[in-house]
Amino acid sequence: MAETLDAGCGFLLLYDAECGLCRWTQRWIDAHDPAGSVDARPLQTPGLLGRLSINEEDALREIHVIARSGELRVGADAVLWLVSELPGYHWLATLNRSRAVGRIARFIYRQVAKRRARRDCPEGNCHF
Repeated sequence: MAETLDAGCGFLLLYDAECGLCRWTQRWIDAHDPAGSVDARPLQTPGLLGRLSINEEDALREIHVIARSGELRVGADAVLWLVSELPGYHWLATLNRSRAVGRIARFIYRQVAKRRARRDCPEGNCHF
């Protein structure tokens, strides 16, 4: 996995480049990652999913984050994990360890993911 990441990055974020909400999420993370610790790549990058042994259907269903160590998290768990690593958001790590918060976050994530339907978000403004 390490050879897949750009130098200096600790995480690989796979997102659906055809989904407005996914692109918005990637831009938000990029804007809050001044150290450049996240290497965000569209899952549509030729050969990327094959090199990572990730099924395309799974990748389209939920966002995927892979740490340099090889640890993989998906969906709400991936978002909470990654955001808690960004400057100013470390407090989320405490919430992320709570089973109740995890269940609620996964429920909300599933509801949003079902409705995203690869929708366009004009100028990054997604409305549900």
